Amino acid sequence: MTDEISRDDALLEAEWALECGNLERTSSNYDKALEMYAQAITIFQKHGDRHGQGKALGQAAGVLTVRNKLDQALQHYRQALSIHQETGNQRQEGETLSNMGIALRHKGDWDQAIVYYQRALTIHQSLNNKRYEGITLIGLGTAFRQMGQYDAARDTYQQALEVSRSYGDRRSEGAIQNNLGLIARVSDDDLTAIAHFEQALVIHKECGNVENEAITLGNIGDSLVALQRAGEAKTFLKQAIDLGKRIDFLLPASVFAGSLALLLAKEGQAKAALELLCNAEDALRKHSLEHAKFLCKATIVYAKCGQPEDARQSMKQAESLAAKLDATENQGLTKLLGSARASLHG
Repeated sequence: MTDEISRDDALLEAEWALECGNLERTSSNYDKALEMYAQAITIFQKHGDRHGQGKALGQAAGVLTVRNKLDQALQHYRQALSIHQETGNQRQEGETLSNMGIALRHKGDWDQAIVYYQRALTIHQSLNNKRYEGITLIGLGTAFRQMGQYDAARDTYQQALEVSRSYGDRRSEGAIQNNLGLIARVSDDDLTAIAHFEQALVIHKECGNVENEAITLGNIGDSLVALQRAGEAKTFLKQAIDLGKRIDFLLPASVFAGSLALLLAKEGQAKAALELLCNAEDALRKHSLEHAKFLCKATIVYAKCGQPEDARQSMKQAESLAAKLDATENQGLTKLLGSARASLHG
């Protein structure tokens, strides 16, 4: 009886640690969350609670993915997957496969990501798990988009849209509309892109999804630049930058600062353009593609503002980053590289 009580108390402690980890994760205290998850994993494992151990491993893997510690995340997910398969927990097996697809996609291993997404999709559909079916279709569509398989991406996003609407997931619907807009942009169909982005923007505001609102405002601005509607473009780009700064979401603020600086430089507003470039680059250093695009725009801005040495330095960095990217990653970069090189010669 004493041993049983001791085990029950220990498992309660593990559940408490797991819940604390979830709370810390919600507050973005990721190191503390990982510490609590590790405690839970140890206790669950010691007392033979395989379900609890698998659950805690999955939660820890999610945090490791957010922290971009992708190899560790995948190691945790593999352990969790083995446990779910051993215990016959198909729902958790499918969700873990989906999450592994996310980690693999962030790692740039798109072929493997697609394999895991498709395995997950089979399970979600067999269990009628609509929520994860929709999430998985979005991830699968994004993997296709990142590989340059735009037709497959568009078809997959349309499937995701149908699933999301079937159970009222407006948040996912907004993300899908934004992604459909990105595909239209790649095809130089900026009017269609704006139509998708505008639908996404309405949904982001409705759901209080402020981070995606900032991204979509900037995407509309970039599309308006392509359509040579400079006045409207500046309005949307400024809104994206201001919102990103206000919520301390610096990635879109920096990305769209490059777009706005380029627009201002073309209008002869050198001082305002150069001010925008200052401090905008730091948030992009871990995002090679966006960093390379920013440096191309910086090259053009510096060239137009009469700072040829800064322009050459930015061009050199952009080309160095571009050389390290897989060919399928260079969405929109090749054209920007050409424009940046041309700016150095007048």
